[in-house]
Amino acid sequence: MTVRSRCHCRPCRANARTGRYLSASSHSKEELLHALRLNGGNKSRTAQQLGMTARQLHYRLKLFDVA
Repeated sequence: MTVRSRCHCRPCRANARTGRYLSASSHSKEELLHALRLNGGNKSRTAQQLGMTARQLHYRLKLFDVA
């Protein structure tokens, strides 16, 4: 079993200091797709890793025509 680390992009590093959820517009399409690949397509785990709610992730994926 591989250990999944938290996302290390700039928005997530800033969020680690505040402890709040990030806005849905804080990640690029490439960052979202990369995180999805790292999590084997698991959207709930991806959202948690990126520091956003699953609803925010689904909204953002819809905006990028990914979902």
